[in-house]
Amino acid sequence: MIEKKSQFYWLISVMIMIFGIIIIGGITRLTGSGLSMVDWRPLMGIIPPLSHESWIKTFDLYKSFPQYQLQNFNMTLSEFKVIFFWEYLHRIIARGIGLALIIPYLFFLIRGTLSSWLNKRALSMIMLVILQGIMGWYMVKSGLIDNPEVSHFRLASHLMLAFLLLQYILWTVLELSIKKQSQKHWLARWSVWWSIGIIIQIIYGAFTAGKKAGWGYNTYPLMDGSWIPESAFMYPSFLSNILNNPIMIQFIHRHMGVILGLGFLVMAIIIFKDKQVSNILKIVTTIVLSLILIQIILGIMTLVLKVPLVLAVLHQLTGAILLSSITLFNYFLYYKNKHI
Repeated sequence: MIEKKSQFYWLISVMIMIFGIIIIGGITRLTGSGLSMVDWRPLMGIIPPLSHESWIKTFDLYKSFPQYQLQNFNMTLSEFKVIFFWEYLHRIIARGIGLALIIPYLFFLIRGTLSSWLNKRALSMIMLVILQGIMGWYMVKSGLIDNPEVSHFRLASHLMLAFLLLQYILWTVLELSIKKQSQKHWLARWSVWWSIGIIIQIIYGAFTAGKKAGWGYNTYPLMDGSWIPESAFMYPSFLSNILNNPIMIQFIHRHMGVILGLGFLVMAIIIFKDKQVSNILKIVTTIVLSLILIQIILGIMTLVLKVPLVLAVLHQLTGAILLSSITLFNYFLYYKNKHI
């Protein structure tokens, strides 16, 4: 029992760290700090410049890349240290998450207290962290060639891997701490499709960030006096518009959130009227519904106020919290639907 409780706190601690890196990742992106470290050294990269000479050398290396040459050519060393700090902190926390998974995992493994299924889950988590690190560098590399902007596809992949790891750990924590009773609610299938819509909405949020689509058409609900401007179709094909056109990307992201919110409202009404569902499911449903409303309001405010740092980071963090609450919702749709 003590070991099981220790494993519970271990995974909860890793989840807290992931929420932390989501915040730092948002700040890193919004301050343009992600391209300040132009090399990737998984081991030696934990040592920052410690002398004035090493700072000059690091700054000179940064000057040889497009972000400095095309955007930050007037940047001073002091200003460079600020953006370097955020990217450095981002990478250090990422390494910390890896260690926070691996070290306790080895401890429990040596003690022989890991169940077979938790051992497999923990190994999958470690592989996801490694993959996340590789994807992070792959994303940064896309902004070090000609255009000092990272690929929005790689940015979305990097963010979704973090969200996937977070939800995978959360589901594992639920299975570790709650005795399952398979009592699948008939809404479970509907919720799966709705959750896929949420994932697409998060991807489009990353596209919006990567293409800087939030800085255009800062009115709501209309876009420059119309629901959808002609510029949303300025690319040669439908596919290129929905994947690469920042105007169309903003249009999809701003309206899909409202549609998904209305979809969940229908599910919530059904659940609240169902006398057979558990109290915990009703509580989680209320939480999800409240977070959707908060997230929509935050999204509108972030857009109308032209992406202020605090609101934009809060919007990203709330998205992670909302997705986690949806994982809880889906868990209790599948299990423990009797009164508890």
